[in-house]
Amino acid sequence: MIETNPHRLPRIVLPSHYALELEPDLAQSSFQGQVIIDLEVVEETDTIVLNAAELTVENVQVEQGALVQASSISFDEDLERATFTFPVVLQPGPAKLSCSFTGTLNDKLRGFYRSTWTDEEGNEKVIATTQFESTNARRAFPCFDEPDLKASFGVTLRVDESLMAISCGELVSSTDLGGGRREDRF
Repeated sequence: MIETNPHRLPRIVLPSHYALELEPDLAQSSFQGQVIIDLEVVEETDTIVLNAAELTVENVQVEQGALVQASSISFDEDLERATFTFPVVLQPGPAKLSCSFTGTLNDKLRGFYRSTWTDEEGNEKVIATTQFESTNARRAFPCFDEPDLKASFGVTLRVDESLMAISCGELVSSTDLGGGRREDRF
């Protein structure tokens, strides 16, 4: 049964690890990405509720034995939640949730946003940066964005090769994608 506390996500599905991929487009002030979340299903459910705000979310799938596409995706803008319903009942145990998403690099100084800096010659440059505290990760990717729902992260950033990508984790690999793009894994 899904909890109805408007201030907390249900605790019937819990995250343990995020494999997050983000690809900002500074010229268009937008970004796209995908996330795979390792989950622990605590009790039977056909619904997963997580946080998402100011995002378009697509291609939602869950894997627990078989890969299953969500039968419905709904959003509650006031509560900043996305609800994914599946045509199967998930059983207690491990599962993987995956989805793709897009968003806007806005100037709100929260989530994944656009900022500027000035170089030595006085030219203004655009960067994409993040502010996830306290509940703003949901503006960058669909997630369980509550302080007690901690999980580990693997982050992949796809950027123009002239840019520096930085994450809290150590750089694991950097791959030339061709066409002036690079993929950095943290």
